[in-house]
Amino acid sequence: MYQSTFKRMNAKRLYSVSSGEGNLEEGEKATPLLQKIFKEMKPQFFLTIFILLIALVDSIAQPQVEAQIDRNRMLIGDQIKLLVRISNYEGFSYDYPNYDVINKEGVEVVKISKPDSIVLSNGLQVIDQELFVTSFDSGSHWIQPINFSFTNATNNIVRTTNRIPFEVGNVQVVDSMGLAPIKTILLEEASFWDKYKTVILALGVLLLVGLLIFGMRFFKFTKEKLAVKKPIIPAHELALQKLSALKEKKLWQQGNVKEYQSELTYIVREYLEGRYNVQALESTTSQINHQLKAMSFSDEIKSQLSEMLNLADMVKFAKAEPPVEYHEKLMGYAENFVVKTKPVIVEKEEVSN
Repeated sequence: MYQSTFKRMNAKRLYSVSSGEGNLEEGEKATPLLQKIFKEMKPQFFLTIFILLIALVDSIAQPQVEAQIDRNRMLIGDQIKLLVRISNYEGFSYDYPNYDVINKEGVEVVKISKPDSIVLSNGLQVIDQELFVTSFDSGSHWIQPINFSFTNATNNIVRTTNRIPFEVGNVQVVDSMGLAPIKTILLEEASFWDKYKTVILALGVLLLVGLLIFGMRFFKFTKEKLAVKKPIIPAHELALQKLSALKEKKLWQQGNVKEYQSELTYIVREYLEGRYNVQALESTTSQINHQLKAMSFSDEIKSQLSEMLNLADMVKFAKAEPPVEYHEKLMGYAENFVVKTKPVIVEKEEVSN
């Protein structure tokens, strides 16, 4: 009706709408029929446009879900990858669905990867999750739709993925009765290691032995080179040094009589062992006295040594307290013994012809 009416309108007239009434730009008055048409069409037209805009904005700002597979055909027992994508806007919360809905009619989910999400500049959050699906039944199969529930302050929206078909083919079976011809043995070319393995191992053993011998000799040489040879001090000089150090300690003057007598007799015993090769350090006083009798000492020295050793035993074992003058006296005995028995160096005089 509207189309036939507009065809009869004069093309040169431009009609404008103002306050629900039709006015001609050239000042001419519109016909009553045309005026009636625009008056009835104007509210319905704008209402329709308004409703469409609301629906469009509402659909754009709401969450969406989709699913797709990487291929629509596979062999039996193989796997295809199912990508589930969620497009969610700020303000909506959702829960991951139960993917067991896919495990139907010979289809099985074997692996579910962790979700990977990204937020775009317009606030849209895109979440991707991969599922690996297999089937052991040949033929046509379907991945069933998956329901997602989204919730905000006012709405509870359910979105469903599409139902996806795919084919499962059988593995081609080779006739076991048809025997293939025997192939010739392929000889692999010997490598460098195969050719010279024995020689390399022998050289390695010889090198190792040579390094060990060199290391032992080098260590021994270094040890001998770094070793510091201590000068040998004559027994009488060592004994006199120790007796002098003992006097400087002033042990008996401080009441340490037992320690003083022990060190004094130890120095004498050590001198006997170093000078005359007598096992004096490990012998008792009676054993030392018995050995002194067979030595070419004067009776005075033998008597003094015997007195010194016996008095030291009484102090150490019987807790005797000798008179004060005895300490200096026994020190004199020790020094006298060392001085009188030290070796005498005789210088040979040159005989002139």
